[in-house]
Amino acid sequence: MITKIRDIYDDKPDIYKKIRAFYKEQDDIIKNFKKTNNITTTKELYESLRYPEDNSAIIKEYNYFDLKYNCEFEISNFKVLLKRLCDLKEIVLKEYHEKY
Repeated sequence: MITKIRDIYDDKPDIYKKIRAFYKEQDDIIKNFKKTNNITTTKELYESLRYPEDNSAIIKEYNYFDLKYNCEFEISNFKVLLKRLCDLKEIVLKEYHEKY
């Protein structure tokens, strides 16, 4: 998906950089969760997120610490993420108003 976004906004590097930064941080959180829980397939990831509570159909128990607390991804990082999203919104709106 990020490749398609890059292709769409190849002449607007600011937009691409903001979107990429957002996805990179989210991707790191998911990668840590997958590594902690030895998740290797999309199906396993789906099941771990779809059925987070104890379920008799699920044999494996998952550790949600990485998703819940994000280890090093504390409140200050969420503030940075919020700032990036606000910056991205401004860039996209500016682009929209220039075109329309």
